Amino acid sequence: MKMKVLLITLLIFTMKTYADDKEIQLVRDKADAVICILENQNYSQLLKFLDKSIGVYVSDSINIPFNEYNHFTYEQIKNIITDETIYSLKINDDPSEPWKTSILHYFESRFTINHSLLSKSSFNKYISEIDWYMGNETILNEVKNSLFIEYYYVPSGKYGDIDWISIFVIFKKIDNNYILVGISRNYMGA
Repeated sequence: MKMKVLLITLLIFTMKTYADDKEIQLVRDKADAVICILENQNYSQLLKFLDKSIGVYVSDSINIPFNEYNHFTYEQIKNIITDETIYSLKINDDPSEPWKTSILHYFESRFTINHSLLSKSSFNKYISEIDWYMGNETILNEVKNSLFIEYYYVPSGKYGDIDWISIFVIFKKIDNNYILVGISRNYMGA
């Protein structure tokens, strides 16, 4: 009887681990695709990962308050290439001073990364040096049931070893599907 209970417990644990591993791989695959989209500047391809009613929250820093994130609708991302509207976008350098630019230019200047500098990535675990400021109001705490992949890029060498950058790709599980809800970064001197 004890052996039967042990085998059933082991089987349930193994099935759960396998399901979790499959789910983690699914999120990683989606996040990898988002990173390729950012690198290739093919931003309209983000649409296949977005929910039409949610859009995407984007920020220069993972550790700023959620209300300082830029929110882009599905339609804005759909029209990112042709939309020449100048928006007042929040940037981490000085959130009180909006940056007046197009959404396309914002993405091009803040999220274009040389993929060859990718050093490592992690699932739901921080690699980079997150500021002490990480509080309840950040996107990772604000968006319930969110998961993230952090992509850490080694310093380019231009400024010694201090110009590292991390890109965070943030998903939320909705109706058994992982939807892209946020893109953020953390950086030092980049």
